[in-house]
Amino acid sequence: NGSLKHNDPIIRIPLTWPLGKYGLPMAKSGCPNGGFWHTGWRYHDTEDKDPNNHWSNPYDLSGRVGKSYMNQEFCIKTKSRTSRYNMPWPEGKYCIFKKEDCPAAQTHIVSEVELGTKKIDRYKSSYVDFFKYAMKNLKAAMSVSGGYKGFSSSVSIDFERFTASMTSGTSFGSEKVVFRCGTRNKPEPIGLKLISIDRAFDDSFFKALSKKYQCQNLAQRRTNVKKILKEYPGLEGAKTYPRDPTVRIPLTWPLGKYGLPMAKSGCPNGGFWHTGWRYHDTEDKDPSNYWSNPYDLAGHVGKSNMEQKFCMKIRFRTSTYNLPWPKGKYCIFKKEYCPADFEEAYVRWDDEDDNNNNKRGGTLPKGYYNGNTRIEYCCRTDGDATEAIRLPTGSPFVLIKANTHLCQEVDGMTHRSEYFAWDTEDKDPQANIHGPINAELGANRNI
Repeated sequence: NGSLKHNDPIIRIPLTWPLGKYGLPMAKSGCPNGGFWHTGWRYHDTEDKDPNNHWSNPYDLSGRVGKSYMNQEFCIKTKSRTSRYNMPWPEGKYCIFKKEDCPAAQTHIVSEVELGTKKIDRYKSSYVDFFKYAMKNLKAAMSVSGGYKGFSSSVSIDFERFTASMTSGTSFGSEKVVFRCGTRNKPEPIGLKLISIDRAFDDSFFKALSKKYQCQNLAQRRTNVKKILKEYPGLEGAKTYPRDPTVRIPLTWPLGKYGLPMAKSGCPNGGFWHTGWRYHDTEDKDPSNYWSNPYDLAGHVGKSNMEQKFCMKIRFRTSTYNLPWPKGKYCIFKKEYCPADFEEAYVRWDDEDDNNNNKRGGTLPKGYYNGNTRIEYCCRTDGDATEAIRLPTGSPFVLIKANTHLCQEVDGMTHRSEYFAWDTEDKDPQANIHGPINAELGANRNI
């Protein structure tokens, strides 16, 4: 009868120069293999009077040597990682040249290695695309904060909340890079189990050794090592724990060409707003225009006439940080066409027929401006007005209500509901409202 003996697989990886940026003295044979070493030299002009430099025999370092001079030559490794197989420097008693920071001392031991294959999909995203993704999928991780990069307000992402909200397999970004490790025939390390180095100072690690080779006073040694590990980060000035990077961009007015009602304080910050106005000659007989108190919109108001003023954004993009409009319930003035995900609406005013004195000037919303007035709007109705949206908070601005009596909440801002009621033409009134805008036709088709 024969027997089959199972042989454990040989685990082998290339032996490479350890992690870190450092240097070695150059031998006469040159720098070690690798192709990543940079060379340098230092010529020392030593004592000329009774010169007494001396050196070993043999002396196999590169560089000229003499009684009153010598030349040191160096092999410098300027990239921390030169291979995926790079390991830390091993324990021992030796020195190397310092390049930037000295390589770290070992604090952990590899106790288990998992071999196999691994595929990693890595995606690259711009900050703006990253915020677009968060705005659509993880709004709770976003918050408005103060000025940033010359802008009056900014928006940031809480990375801890962001990662906690993500599910396995979530991906976004325009550029994809795939990393593969190992094959079925040649599995590679894809997982390591580490234990603190002080755990090695335990009798269980030495059970297989003869008693005469076992270390003494292990408990005290372990206590000393734990103390060293605890104090080492402070001595090196290390942070107590790593922090996620601050992910923040200026909060700017969204993409698109559109307009807002002008507040008494003027147009929002930005410098790109164009202004316009429309004077309505409303019903002259028993005029009954009325408005809220307070009324904070710019423009003259009276019983038989009123003026609307507009802040119009005529450039589609005003910054590299522009985001799309967020979901919500609100309306804005239409300029050319509505931004994505908005619905169209309009209001038609039947202004005074007799001795009509309608006027206009500047940059206006899309519409008709003659003896009567028609202004077109873009309305967002796919969100909840009580769920705050993120818009620039550096100055007051006005949004128009959509098909709700509620004002759209804006993160970092307070709001107040105000109104104006038009007394339109009494004779054969033709006023009309279309679309999801918060406007009403009253008696005699007043608006």
